[in-house]
Amino acid sequence: FNLYHAAAIASIANFQRMHAKTDAAAPARPPSALFGPTLLDAEPPALYLRGNVGAMTTRTDTRLQRVISRHGGRMNVFTKRLVSEISINASAEQVWAILADFPAYSQWNPFIREICGQPIVGEKIKITIEPPGFGKLSYKPVIQTAEPGKKLLWLGRTGLPNMLDGWHSFVIESDPTDGRGPVRFIHSETLTGILLFLTPRRLLDGFHLMNAALKERVERAAHGQGNRDAPQ
Repeated sequence: FNLYHAAAIASIANFQRMHAKTDAAAPARPPSALFGPTLLDAEPPALYLRGNVGAMTTRTDTRLQRVISRHGGRMNVFTKRLVSEISINASAEQVWAILADFPAYSQWNPFIREICGQPIVGEKIKITIEPPGFGKLSYKPVIQTAEPGKKLLWLGRTGLPNMLDGWHSFVIESDPTDGRGPVRFIHSETLTGILLFLTPRRLLDGFHLMNAALKERVERAAHGQGNRDAPQ
């Protein structure tokens, strides 16, 4: 706890006092009056970042709301949703093998430069990221979900709950009738809390870079394996 945290808390308290006066004078309005049917289905454009690079696209995934609620969090107007998708011509198992190999990240990952720990539920890991145009940042999230071939999710927190929580997930979607691929890789993060302004602006660009590098590494490994398995 330092002067920076004290200033942040003082600013938050002042913000709450200002809005308490405003809310007392104005009638309460449900979220649907502000953002449409639900906050998640009609996200405020100013709070959500979108983009696409080549085959990579973005979308809103409302399923994460249930995960956040299950772990004691909730989505509100202090929410930023970042999503990047890419198609990978490989099986879900081949994608997972590269994704879960944390010690090798420094060899290929331009965004998540290092992860210390194991992809095990409850494991507290140390992550070092390097968003484009930004220096390296390290934090220690906890693995919430680790389903081989399907999903990896961790939760990182800055200070107390609801100050700045980051739900970072990787989802591998495949055709159940064809286990060989291709698969859709969905890389996302939902940031909630009153300190959203602390997040680097080009996080989504980092997602795109990682996805492209993952695609290249997985497909190269899958192609090489295919050659080794081919009959002579």
